[in-house]
Amino acid sequence: MTPNAKRLREWIESEYPGIFKFGVRNCRKIRGSTSWSQHAEGNALDIHQRDGGLASNGTAPHLVELAGRLLAMKGTFHEYGWGIFHILWNFRSLTTGNRVGDHDNHIHVDFYPKMKSNASYVPPCKGGSLVVIYPDGTKDDEWKLWPEEVELPPSRLPGEDDEMSLKRGDEGAAVASYQEALIKWDENALPGFGADGDFGGETEEWVKKFQAAYDLPETGVIDGVTAGLLATFLAVIPPEPPDEVPEHSHDIPDHRHKADAVVTVGVGGVK
Repeated sequence: MTPNAKRLREWIESEYPGIFKFGVRNCRKIRGSTSWSQHAEGNALDIHQRDGGLASNGTAPHLVELAGRLLAMKGTFHEYGWGIFHILWNFRSLTTGNRVGDHDNHIHVDFYPKMKSNASYVPPCKGGSLVVIYPDGTKDDEWKLWPEEVELPPSRLPGEDDEMSLKRGDEGAAVASYQEALIKWDENALPGFGADGDFGGETEEWVKKFQAAYDLPETGVIDGVTAGLLATFLAVIPPEPPDEVPEHSHDIPDHRHKADAVVTVGVGGVK
């Protein structure tokens, strides 16, 4: 397991003890592709909710919440918080219990620095030499923790439900990320203050509007399904590093007022 994958797994296990299990290393190519999966060198996590943690209707509420937190950790556009490159998950499957499409029962996360993965590359698991690539195109022959310093995501509230929550009066980068998501959902959102990182009355009212659009309880609080669904609007395609030719890419589906597609943050096939 690479340092970035290890760091994230340890954080998840500390936040959600006993709730998740992980798939890490698998020396294989991406399904339907000639490119190598980051799982080939343990630079990816497939995060599954243990059966005991599923709701009675088959939904995976902890996975939905975790996806929202991970997207807030990663940030948007050219940001790679916690070194996260891809986040792949199927919102519809995890919130309805109807297992359809790819990533229908787990979240896939992989990281920068990433292993070179094109068709001509031979990874160490097949006897080749390791080549890792950073976002600026810099290459190395060993795994390192990157970035060394990271910002913690929204915290979970102590109590029976133990869920993440952001509410009026909270401040910080996580608030700003979800404010950006509101603006992506509706370009007219937050006209007064924008994504300023301050959860005030304007943000609370727009969170209620968002919840009403999806028939969610209008609490004005970003938690649970609200956080997971808002996070889908943070999904973007970051650029490939310089001097690397993208093997293939996904187009990000239009999530405006719908939630039935795989959320894809990054470039690549089914991991």
